[in-house]
Amino acid sequence: MKRLVRQASQLVTAISLAVPFQAQGQEFVVERPPQFVMLAFDGSLNLAFWKASREFAQQATKEGSSVKFTYFMSGVYFLSKDLRNEYDAPKNGKGKSAIGFGGTIEDLGPRVNQVNRAIDEGHEMASHANGHFDGGSQKWTLADWRSEFSQFIHLIFDIFSINKFSPQSPYTQGWQMKKEDIVGFRAPQLGITSGMWPALKEFGFKYDTSKSDSPSYWPQKDSYGLWQFPLAQLKIAGTGKKTLSMDFNFYVAHSGAADDSSKKELYKKQTYQTYLKYFEDNYNGNRAPLNIGHHFALWNGGAYWEAMKDFAKTVCGLPEVKCVTYKEYMNWLERQDAKTLAAYRKGQFQKSIPVKLADAGSTLNMGVQVARKSNDNLMVRPIVANDKDLLALRARFSINGQMINQSEIRMQDLRDNFERGEEVNVTAHVYNLNGIEVARATQKIKNIGLENEELSTEILESRAMKGDLPEAHNEENNLQIKDLMK
Repeated sequence: MKRLVRQASQLVTAISLAVPFQAQGQEFVVERPPQFVMLAFDGSLNLAFWKASREFAQQATKEGSSVKFTYFMSGVYFLSKDLRNEYDAPKNGKGKSAIGFGGTIEDLGPRVNQVNRAIDEGHEMASHANGHFDGGSQKWTLADWRSEFSQFIHLIFDIFSINKFSPQSPYTQGWQMKKEDIVGFRAPQLGITSGMWPALKEFGFKYDTSKSDSPSYWPQKDSYGLWQFPLAQLKIAGTGKKTLSMDFNFYVAHSGAADDSSKKELYKKQTYQTYLKYFEDNYNGNRAPLNIGHHFALWNGGAYWEAMKDFAKTVCGLPEVKCVTYKEYMNWLERQDAKTLAAYRKGQFQKSIPVKLADAGSTLNMGVQVARKSNDNLMVRPIVANDKDLLALRARFSINGQMINQSEIRMQDLRDNFERGEEVNVTAHVYNLNGIEVARATQKIKNIGLENEELSTEILESRAMKGDLPEAHNEENNLQIKDLMK
């Protein structure tokens, strides 16, 4: 790892950031922008992960790779489970939360202290709303969003009066932050409606990270004056799988959000290489910022947490790279004038000597689905594929997670082996000659053996291009510090 960082550093020269460019026959002088990297967490429950993430940032910074995180906090994690009715979830009711609550009153004090320590160390606190409900699918109105944001402020900043406990030493004064310090938002499940934007403006938010876009997207303000910092739409290194730049989405794309820790090292390498390719393309290209989101979770044996750490240690110490909070990046954007930002968005600045970090292997222009043949059997059907991507690939099926050494399945065999009316998950896997899975699609056979038997067209892995589900926070209750300090 250190050798890789040294090689990358040697490839970057100390060319001045201020260089001329031509635009419509006129010469302007614009500074080449730094490459900004934002690393964030949607999660604020688990004390061990608070501690581990803070300590990682401290150690990385000490070793020359300065790292600052943004933590998108869930308001219900600062409310005792015994007082759950204090939260009235829009469209869901009192005492309802898709991710639980903050444990006992005794759990709240240490959590507040972890937040305060993180703030003292330069990290940012932002909002992930409260109960992790999908405001998009539930069609939240402006009034619903107003209620959610008002309750977020109430649950966070009235924590001591609501839960009737006193701040712990050394923070006996309470919070190290004020209401106006929370300026960023990410919608749970990336669920948005038109009423969200005016509510965000009313409550003093200044940026939002609830959308997704291309990796080269340069942030702009929307009609409400909010900076938009979307997650990136990526292809996973060496595969045809698509994902957003968030660990839960890799988990869905890799293993259908089911534990497959036996392939931890492969998933870790693919995630790390995907992040490096994202960085390399932007650093050598238009210098659009990187947006990477994680959770307080160790899916697939911790593959994604370890990949994030390796990525941060590799890039955050390189010349012209700043691994900062969203708020710090937003403040930098606010200091730029309109002409400079316009030049950045067009890539109108002298490029640095390119860096080569990724060893990703070629991504495939293909997808896959389960399809029925004319004889009623099931087959693996490539979709959106180039002919060259189909060479040297082989297909296999699994049924309810159990691999079978077949590239075609007789529907009658499934009817004979499952109860009538049962629901069965069928997964098509495509492997290269090295045995690495490059595509997969899980679909349901509903009402098997009945007249209304149906092979669904919905592919489970398509969730990798959508927002995180509530179960993305399930692990927070169980993680211990020993699981994280590796």
